[in-house]
Amino acid sequence: MRVYRDTILLTLPLVASIVAAPAARAQQQPSCTGICALQAADQEALLAPFNNLPATAQGRAVLDANLNKQVEIYLNSTQAEKIAAGTVLILPAVPANVLLRAFPGNPAYGYNAQGIPTAPTLPPSILKMEAAIISSNQIVAMKPYFGTTDVYGNAYGYLPGQTDSYGNPPPYQVSAAILNNPFTPQNSSYLAWQNQQTPGAYKINWVLGDSTVGDFPSAHTMLATSNAVPFAILAPGYYQQFVMAAAQFSYDLNVYAAHYPLDVIGGRVMATYVTANMLAGNPLYASADFNTSLLPSLKTDMQTYLGGGASSPYASACANLIACLSSGVIPTAASYQQQAQAYRHFLTYDLPSVGPTDLAPVVPAEAHYLIATRYPYLTTAQLDEILATTELPSGGPLDNGTGWARLNLYAAGGGYGAFRSNVTVTMDASQGGLNAFDVWSNDISGPGGLTLAGTGTLVLAGANTYTGGTRVQSGSTLGLSGSLLGPLWVASGASFVVGRSGTFTGALSNDGTVYNAGVVDGSFSGGGSFTNAGWLGGTGTFGSLDLRGGSVVSPGHSVGTIQVSGNLSVSAGATYFAQVEGSTADLIQVGGTANLSGGAVIAGLIGHSPVLGQAYPILTAAGGITGSFASAVTDDLPFLAASLNTTANTVTLTLTRNPVPFASLATSANQAAVANALDAGPAASGLGLLIATQSTAEAPRAFDALSGEVHASAQSALLDDSLMLREAVLGRMRQSGGTDTVLATGAGVWAQGIGTWGRNGSDGNAAEASTSIAGFVSGVDYRLGSGWQVGLAGGSTNSTVTVRDRASSAGIDTAHLAGYASGEAGPWRLRAAASASFSTLSTSRSVSFPGVTDIAGARYDATTAQAFGEIGYRVAVGQAVAEPFGGLALVHLHRDAFTEGGGITALAGTGHNHDIGYSTLGGRLTTSFTLSPGLVAMPRLAASWQHAFGTTAAIADLAFRSTGEPFAVAGVPLDHDTALVECGFDLQLGPQARAGLSYAAQRGERARRDQVRGLLSWQF
Repeated sequence: MRVYRDTILLTLPLVASIVAAPAARAQQQPSCTGICALQAADQEALLAPFNNLPATAQGRAVLDANLNKQVEIYLNSTQAEKIAAGTVLILPAVPANVLLRAFPGNPAYGYNAQGIPTAPTLPPSILKMEAAIISSNQIVAMKPYFGTTDVYGNAYGYLPGQTDSYGNPPPYQVSAAILNNPFTPQNSSYLAWQNQQTPGAYKINWVLGDSTVGDFPSAHTMLATSNAVPFAILAPGYYQQFVMAAAQFSYDLNVYAAHYPLDVIGGRVMATYVTANMLAGNPLYASADFNTSLLPSLKTDMQTYLGGGASSPYASACANLIACLSSGVIPTAASYQQQAQAYRHFLTYDLPSVGPTDLAPVVPAEAHYLIATRYPYLTTAQLDEILATTELPSGGPLDNGTGWARLNLYAAGGGYGAFRSNVTVTMDASQGGLNAFDVWSNDISGPGGLTLAGTGTLVLAGANTYTGGTRVQSGSTLGLSGSLLGPLWVASGASFVVGRSGTFTGALSNDGTVYNAGVVDGSFSGGGSFTNAGWLGGTGTFGSLDLRGGSVVSPGHSVGTIQVSGNLSVSAGATYFAQVEGSTADLIQVGGTANLSGGAVIAGLIGHSPVLGQAYPILTAAGGITGSFASAVTDDLPFLAASLNTTANTVTLTLTRNPVPFASLATSANQAAVANALDAGPAASGLGLLIATQSTAEAPRAFDALSGEVHASAQSALLDDSLMLREAVLGRMRQSGGTDTVLATGAGVWAQGIGTWGRNGSDGNAAEASTSIAGFVSGVDYRLGSGWQVGLAGGSTNSTVTVRDRASSAGIDTAHLAGYASGEAGPWRLRAAASASFSTLSTSRSVSFPGVTDIAGARYDATTAQAFGEIGYRVAVGQAVAEPFGGLALVHLHRDAFTEGGGITALAGTGHNHDIGYSTLGGRLTTSFTLSPGLVAMPRLAASWQHAFGTTAAIADLAFRSTGEPFAVAGVPLDHDTALVECGFDLQLGPQARAGLSYAAQRGERARRDQVRGLLSWQF
């Protein structure tokens, strides 16, 4: 432990010179007079908005967010982040910490045995530069100035026992959530714990609470930024790495709980301000060790120290630009966007604004010095424009209107943020470095355009959306690893190279050289050469076209033509994606020769009406064709074959029906039935052609859409709904039988209102069918002597059957007629009935699959006849009556023939008969009790098991009207076994009237139905 503590305490004298309290350590405080005092006053004015925050509601909201964000960062920091933050307060280690973050994993930068960053052996000139920029005296002078108002202390309050004689206490002195969760050897590292928790280290004292810090602004952030930004200026090839490193270092101060976000923002603004003013020669900051006259020698020293890449990081790796962009050396646009967003978060911490956010950009006059070495080929006005189009919005917490708080140096290191007007960039490759090769990683927007002149290479790596077009002049090379919109003009002697992650969309006029390893999709003109190793689509003219192995060419966005005024070369492994639409197809017209060294033709379709057997010209060459394509296949068209014929000047493509049966892609019996019927019809026209042009995924869906399954499922619904009429009639006979209260002998009338809803689930062949029924049944009956009764009933219902997955439905209007009789013999009860139901069905099918949109419908009749009965045995159980029972029903359904109206998908159906039987076993329990004189309540409960015997799957015999080919499909089958449960109650409203309400549920393997019935009867 002593070794670690000694290592820490060795750094304290230097820290003390920066953060010593003025009262307790006045005798140690360096003097800040003369130029130092003037600098301090200048920077106090720069950061003056901090002291104004408590005066407004917006400012107080910023202060609240400042603390909340700090607590969030601290409590959510990972162990790795805590370990990295463990040495950020060691001042001699600041340069090493910056280099470690700029070049993670570089063996030149690491840690010693104690975990302290190894001090870099920076050149003497760089060390002198650092000393010139960083003034501890000036920082000391600023601490009490901002501490006087104690913004943090007043806004947050001090925790009990915590003090900071400077004011503006650090986060652990105001937040119990932070103070009570210190670093430990277990959650961080031994060194990080020692650095944070050693009493008095860095004037921080978590244990005793008597810190002398004065948090605003962050001196450590200023020190890190004052290292990183000059490093970036001197080694502009690593510009973004260095400014990101300073931001990460400063964020680690939040992880450590030494500073708030606002402290970090203030320290960064102050450092960039000082650095820029020194380079601008501001007399207040003039230095003999860091000025523009020294930049050439300082750059040489720094770049020599850092090694290759410091001047232009990709220049060496991208000496062969085609190989560089084809292999993905330059990061993707998405990767650049991710880094830019991360840095923006470090700049703002997502703190709220205190003023308007839409003010015009403001660029300080001296700011361009910060990026001048990054863009040695741009003018001062252009540098200012980069800063303006990449800066943060106005209204930030420390924005004083001068623009310093808005600078986003990471974004400024990635080129323009927008082209607000036309921009001309002239590069000179002879000067080397960034003059010869540069990458702009920003997503450039705006109405302006870009002209690239000179002899250098510029790579656009962002997702660019500017609309003013791009011009590449002779001698220049434009690379694209991001995305770019046209128009694009490539002059004679100029080059345009699209990398494997690059995408160009729009008009391309090429009189130079284009190489594509990514995606180029647009319209083309000019006489230049085009080498394609990626994806090329669109229409227009090329001077010459070389299709390399692995490339794809696809003329047009539908059917289109590519013209090559010179020669065409197709290498082995290249692909020609030729689309056919109706009687036309894609075409490559070559004015010279076409040399085919293999390659493949993939035939695709637009629409679903190709002319099978037609020879489509897809390549013509006025100068003749040598060689041939190696193969021809279809693009996921499993029922079509593609073949080629090559003559002296023409290659034609022919599509024919292959021997693969439609049913080979069917995934159910219904689909197979439809597919076989289609296969039996003509293949080159009508439905056969439409199905032949479906893809592997589309064909099964087309079979389902054509199946007419709703006709069979409607039959299933009619058979299943016969239970509704049986229960209505049997329920009347049970009701009129009474319990302890018996109705008078004679005639009676009754009515039931019925509502039913349910579904039959899919069996993997037919789709689920949902049903609903609403209607009534009423009747008249007469009680004979000796417990016998006879009656007649009739009713009307309206049903709906919906097969959602087949976009089909059926409306069913039904009239019912029934006769019934019941009798008693002691405890035995016998009930029997016969009925006939007369239904009219109106079906509708929406048939939709690629190439087809049709509506088909039919109207036809069906009759359901049934005979049914049950026998029960009544047993008294206390005040209740139990009745075990058994029942039997025989149902016959006849559906008439029909013909659908509609288009090519319309069907015809033959008449069909279906017989099924049901047996039922169960029991009922009823009781009664008097509510008041003349008012008797009779609750009841029933449960039973219903078994269906016979054929449970309804079959529809259908045929396509357009071909006459027949097929049969099954509807969703009825369950063999079903549980039935009913509960309800009747009210005897005197000797003649009775009312009742009941709920019934039917549950099976696939079936689910619920029913509500209301009952009313009158006995004369």
